[in-house]
Amino acid sequence: DAVPIQPTKEYQYDDPHTKAHLLLQAHFTRLSLPPALQADQVKVVQRAYQLAQALFDVCASHGWLGTACAAADFCQMLVMAVWDYQHPMLCIPNVSQDLIKIISEMGIKNVYDFVDIEDDEKKAQLLQQCGGKAQQRLAIQAINRYPSVSVSVSDLGGDVQVVVESDIEEGPIIAPLFPTSGKGDQWWVVLGDDQDQVVAVKKLRLTEERHNVVFEGARGATRVLLLNDSYVGCDQE
Repeated sequence: DAVPIQPTKEYQYDDPHTKAHLLLQAHFTRLSLPPALQADQVKVVQRAYQLAQALFDVCASHGWLGTACAAADFCQMLVMAVWDYQHPMLCIPNVSQDLIKIISEMGIKNVYDFVDIEDDEKKAQLLQQCGGKAQQRLAIQAINRYPSVSVSVSDLGGDVQVVVESDIEEGPIIAPLFPTSGKGDQWWVVLGDDQDQVVAVKKLRLTEERHNVVFEGARGATRVLLLNDSYVGCDQE
C-alpha cells in the first residue's frame, strides 16, 4: 500500500516484472527498503535508465514526439527519484515535504522561482528546513548546479539554427538517490512539427556557455524543444 500504483489481480508477486514495477515505484516514492531489496533496486534503476535512453532514440527515429518526451521525463524521474507530478524542488537533496508545502504556499513553482527570491535572509530560513549545516550546504550546491539555460532559434533559409546558452557549473550532477555516481547530464535538441512528429534531433552536452546547433534541411519544423535527461523542471520549448 506504500506505492501509488498497486498490481492488479492478474499479476503475481513472484513475477520479476511485478517486482521490477514495485521497486521502481519504491524508488520514485523514496521508500526505505531492506538491504537485499536495495541491491535489486539498484540493478533495476540502472537498467531502466539505459532502456529509457534507448527508448528515446527509438521514438525519435520513428518521429514519435510525444513518446520521446515521455521517455525523457522517465529518465528524469529515475535520476532524481521523483514522480513527474511532484514539485521540481524535490530534485534538490534534503528538501522535505514540509518545505515543499511552505514554498508552494508562497507561489514558488520550481527551482528558478526559489533562486529568484530576493530576500536572502528568507531564503536562508527556508533552507534551514533541509536539516543541519552539511545538509544545507549540499542543497545549496545542488541549487547552484541546477541548469540555467536559454534557447533562441533562427531560420537560415531552410536550415534551422538553435543557440543554447547556459550557466551551469562544471562537474557531475548532484543526485544522491541515483545509483550511478559521477553522472553528467545530457540534453536533446528536438525539432517538431504541427503533427507532433519529430523532424530532427541532436544530442548535446553543455560543456561551454554557448552552443550553436544547426539542423540542415529542417523545413516543416514549427517547434524547438530542449530536453534534459536528469533534472525535472528545466526543459525548454
